[in-house]
Amino acid sequence: MQPIILNFQTIMNQPIHYLFSMGLARRGKVENVVQVLKDLEIQCVVDVREKQNAEGLFGQNNLKRQMKEAGMIYMSFLDEFGKVEERTRRQNGKVNYEKACKDEWFKRGIQRLQEGLQKGYRMVLLGLEAEPQESFRYLVIGRRLEELGIQVWHILSNNQKVTQSALHEHHRQQHKRTKMWSDNAADVGKMGEDIAETYLKDNGFGILDRNWNLHKGCEIDIVAHRNGMVHFVEVKTRNEAEYANPEYAINQEKLQHLIKAAKAYKEQHLKGDIKCWIDSIAVILKEGEKPDITFHENICNLGII
Repeated sequence: MQPIILNFQTIMNQPIHYLFSMGLARRGKVENVVQVLKDLEIQCVVDVREKQNAEGLFGQNNLKRQMKEAGMIYMSFLDEFGKVEERTRRQNGKVNYEKACKDEWFKRGIQRLQEGLQKGYRMVLLGLEAEPQESFRYLVIGRRLEELGIQVWHILSNNQKVTQSALHEHHRQQHKRTKMWSDNAADVGKMGEDIAETYLKDNGFGILDRNWNLHKGCEIDIVAHRNGMVHFVEVKTRNEAEYANPEYAINQEKLQHLIKAAKAYKEQHLKGDIKCWIDSIAVILKEGEKPDITFHENICNLGII
């Protein structure tokens, strides 16, 4: 996805009809979070996490103290949003949007956010997930705020910003592509490899090769590199209706073929001593939804070859 880069000169000089959203995962320490929020001139930090402990690195006490030192107000909305997320979750793990919106505590939380914006506060919703796509702050809070005419800017883990509406459109198009993919079972393998390649690129990998074949049974789906290391990636793809998890298809015999192919590729195409890993990416295609992607890094450490 190409994020929509925020034009601060245009947006931040306008009346406050917007707020931000940010996840704590992958941030390392509170100081990193504080710096991002200071750059955005945030005045009020609203903690919307489902689980909030008093102590710990990202505990309420430490967050409140460090936000106060940075000139920001910290507020816990555990009752308004955190507990609502828990009690409106279906058995499949997804939150019931309609039920959440009818919850009196949720409505109170939305009202408090509206009142804060009306008073001119520049606010951020602080969640757990590094990326917003599966978060309550995107799926429920952001969606409801957009319906009320309040724009939500989600801060990604790389600090780029994307609007709620742009993120929703990206998912809509992704779901549309997934439906098209699932209708063509003959191309499931290639589709999974395309998804895996996009996933790797989005996570900072460069792609060196695709479908490199030493001989029958010794093929490498993707050769990628990051931070001076080469990754030989085996991609396994299944439709949602199939029973087994795709990664289970990599048995010991298959792994030995991968090791043989990786060493041959290194000898033929790469010079010098390079640290190499064999990884796998499992892709499960879902009709009408984005695919599930699981990255198993370093299933075999080839060392320096």
